[in-house]
Amino acid sequence: MKTTHHVQLAAALAALTIASGCTATHGSSRPARLSSADEATQPRISASHRRLTGAELQLTEATSTLDALRRLRPDFLAPRLIASPSGNRVVAPTVYLNGIRQGGLDALYSIPIAAVREIRFVNARGMREWLGPNHASDAIVVRTIP
Repeated sequence: MKTTHHVQLAAALAALTIASGCTATHGSSRPARLSSADEATQPRISASHRRLTGAELQLTEATSTLDALRRLRPDFLAPRLIASPSGNRVVAPTVYLNGIRQGGLDALYSIPIAAVREIRFVNARGMREWLGPNHASDAIVVRTIP
C-alpha cells in the first residue's frame, strides 16, 4: 500500500514539474537577466504586491492615479468591514500624500501619475502602529518625486 502511494506521489510530482516547464538539466527556471544597457531602458518594476512604482503606473497610460490603481491593484481600493463594540461599519482606505492625510479615494484624482515615486498599501494594523490606535482604516500611502 505504501509503495503504491509513493509511486502515485512521484508520478504527480513529475507531472507537475513537466507542466510548470521546469527542467532538471538546466537548473534554474528564472528568466534570463537583462544586460546593463537593457536594464537602463526598462522601468523599475516592484516585486511587492503592496507596492507600486511610478514607472509601473505610467505603463498603464491611465488618466489618473486612481484609474491606474483600478487597473493594477483594485484590491488596494476595496473597502473593509471594521468591527467595533458600537457596531460594524464599512470603511474605504484613507489616502496619504507624502505623509499628510488627504482623505478618501477621490484624493487620488488630483495626484498626477508623472509625479508619483511610489504607492504603498498599508493595512489598518500597520497604520495603527504608525499613527496610533485611532486609525481604523487601511491606507494608500503615496510618495511623490521631490
